[in-house]
Amino acid sequence: VIEEQAAVHRCKAHVDMMQDEYPAYPITVNDEVKHEHVKRVSRLLLGLEKVLA
Repeated sequence: VIEEQAAVHRCKAHVDMMQDEYPAYPITVNDEVKHEHVKRVSRLLLGLEKVLA
């Protein structure tokens, strides 16, 4: 997208994500057991009406 947008204005762009120096974080994978635990404890501490999960 960046390179194409630069081309619209007759310019050039180069994108370097620096994967070697700054590797990407892994994707987030939700854990159903942990989610239920946090939801239960949150409701105990904050009250049922305060936790939307």
